[in-house]
Amino acid sequence: MHRIASTGIRSILRSALRIADSAESSDGQPFSEPEILLPHLRSRRYGWTHFGVMIPDLPEPHRFFSMMSLVGATGSVAFDNDDAIAGSPRRNAALVAGTAASHPAHFGNYAFGDTFVA
Repeated sequence: MHRIASTGIRSILRSALRIADSAESSDGQPFSEPEILLPHLRSRRYGWTHFGVMIPDLPEPHRFFSMMSLVGATGSVAFDNDDAIAGSPRRNAALVAGTAASHPAHFGNYAFGDTFVA
């Protein structure tokens, strides 16, 4: 592709992305849609849900706090460990939490039953 054309296309796409992407305007705003955090337990389309909280710039020795959870199985080698799954893949919740001083202070897999309300 001609260099001038590819530069023009790239510039148009960047402008379109700035118009379509609302992430920056949402930064620092109160969270008002808790229903989007519900895991898709009975979905055929979704197999897992990810939640995470990362807090930087904490005093030493902690430096940061990180908490991540995966509800369901991702199907990826990095996160699915068959030996660690506590229930069926769709009914497994993995949690890891820690700081720089204790990372990871906690890693665990938990099974949840049909009483879980989503």
